[in-house]
Amino acid sequence: MICGRSAATKEGRRGKSAKNMNANTDKDEWDSMTYEEKNRQLYLRQKRLLASFLARGAITKAQYEKSLRDLTAKMIGARDPDGQ
Repeated sequence: MICGRSAATKEGRRGKSAKNMNANTDKDEWDSMTYEEKNRQLYLRQKRLLASFLARGAITKAQYEKSLRDLTAKMIGARDPDGQ
C-alpha cells in the first residue's frame, strides 16, 4: 500500500510541475500583452463563460443576450471585438 501511495504522490507532483510550467508560460504571455490585448482576451473568456452557462441551461437565452450586451458595452463600447 505504501508503494502505491508513493507512486501516486510522485505522479501528482509531476502533474503539478507541468501545470506550473504552463502557468508560467501563460503568465509570460499575459505579461507581454498590451492593455487592449488583455481586455480582448478577458472579453472573449467572459463571452465563452456565458455561452457555457447557456449551453448547460444555467441561464436563459434572454439572460445570455442581456449579459452579453452589457458585457460588450462595458468592455468595448457597442461593438463585439471578435465580429460576432
